[in-house]
Amino acid sequence: MLDNKIVRLSGIGPAIWAACASSLRPDRLAEAVGEVHGTPEGYRGAVAVAVQQLMEASVLDQGGE
Repeated sequence: MLDNKIVRLSGIGPAIWAACASSLRPDRLAEAVGEVHGTPEGYRGAVAVAVQQLMEASVLDQGGE
């Protein structure tokens, strides 16, 4: 739940959520997601876009805020 709505993570979202729950360094996030979903060409960019979308939706916070 996020405020008064339910958020359903799909695709690489659950792997990002799980990786962010640990004390993972930000530069290690793409590798953690790649361990779950593989590392096709462009996967780092896909992870960066997905993280940005989750932050814009207030699912992830930007750290320190």
